[in-house]
Amino acid sequence: MYKDIKYYLRTVFMLHKFILSIILVFSCVVTSTSQSMNSTIEIIEQKRGKLTDLYAQNKTEDTLNIFFLVHAKGYRKSASKPIITNIPPFSSIRLTTLIELTSEPSSYTYDLVINGNATDTSFDYEDLPKDIEKIINRKIVLFTGINCEKCTELITALDENKVRYEVIDINEKPVYYRQFIAHIQSELTVNTRIRLPLIWNKDHVIFGYDDLNDILGYLE
Repeated sequence: MYKDIKYYLRTVFMLHKFILSIILVFSCVVTSTSQSMNSTIEIIEQKRGKLTDLYAQNKTEDTLNIFFLVHAKGYRKSASKPIITNIPPFSSIRLTTLIELTSEPSSYTYDLVINGNATDTSFDYEDLPKDIEKIINRKIVLFTGINCEKCTELITALDENKVRYEVIDINEKPVYYRQFIAHIQSELTVNTRIRLPLIWNKDHVIFGYDDLNDILGYLE
C-alpha cells in the first residue's frame, strides 16, 4: 500500500512538472516572436534578451520597396531612424535592432509604407531635393499618417485659425515622403526622433510636437 501511494505521488509530480515545462516553452515562443501581418510584407519581431530584432519578410514574387520608421520608447534613440530599402521576392531582411534601456519601460509602434514593385517607383536620389523643393517651397506642409491623432488635432486647429497649409499623407503619397526624408537627410542624426505629423514650416523641419498651443503659435 505504501509503495502504491509513493508511486502515485511520484507520477503526479512528474506529470505536473511536464505540464509546467510545456507551459513555459509555449510562453517563450509567444513572447519571443511577434508578427505583424500584411498581404505583401510581414514584420517579424525576434527577442534576444534586451535586444529586439525587427525583420521584414516579402511574401510576393516581386521586389518591394518599403519605408519603415519605428516610434520607440524605452529604447536607444538610434531606433527611430527611418529606413528605406528594397526586399527581394520571397525573402526577409533585418531592418533594425532595438536596444532596451534599463531606466524605463519599453514599447514601440511603427509606420510601414509599401511602395509596390520597386521598379515602378525608382528614382534618382540626386534629383530629389529639386523635386520636393517645388512642393514645399515657402509653405507649411504636414506629413500625416493613418490613425494619427496629433495630425487630426493640428489640422483642425489650423483650420479654425485660418492658417494656410498643405497635407501629404505618407500612405497615399509615399514617394513624396521618401523625397522629403532625402531632402532633410543632413538634419537626421542618431538622436533624431521622427514623429507624425512631420512638419515643414516654410524653410525648416519640425519633428512632431507635444503641446498644440505651442506649435500653433509657432506656425501662425
